[in-house]
Amino acid sequence: LSFAAAIALKNSELVEQLHSAATTDELTGLYNRRALEERLAAEISRSLRHQLHTSVLLLDLDRFKVVNDTMGHAAGDRLLIQIARILRQQCRALDVVGRLGGDEFLVILPMTKPAEAQVFVARVQNSLREFEKANPDLGPCTLSMGIAESPRHGTTVSSVLAAADNALYKAKRAGRNAVEVADS
Repeated sequence: LSFAAAIALKNSELVEQLHSAATTDELTGLYNRRALEERLAAEISRSLRHQLHTSVLLLDLDRFKVVNDTMGHAAGDRLLIQIARILRQQCRALDVVGRLGGDEFLVILPMTKPAEAQVFVARVQNSLREFEKANPDLGPCTLSMGIAESPRHGTTVSSVLAAADNALYKAKRAGRNAVEVADS
């Protein structure tokens, strides 16, 4: 009986490890794209059901390729890990943060309008300035950000992400280190 219990416990641990591997970005420890899209779908559904606002921030490191090309991929990885730490620290308990891939991150802010999301943005930008002072070897560290809101900018994962992506590229075209809200 104890042998069967030990096997069941081991199987449970293996299932948990597989689930973690399927939903977590290996480098940063944040949610990966798949897990983010599932969580975003759930938040959009909740926002529609309860008539709430959910803001989504798509963030992209400005000139990340320069860090990789001049300082190497180890420095780039170190920077990604630090950005992940900053985002995680600035999130509320109900917020969701993850890495979409490369140098792109997504933050889901339930029960938050875009104007309220600017409070989160300000905290992240302040933390980035502090990080930059403490790590001058990595050079300037800025983010371009696009904000979209469900249900105003979309009621599906793809429509909300597309709106946030368009706002992000608008921020990039505005000279980087900028935040733009999706067009209504």
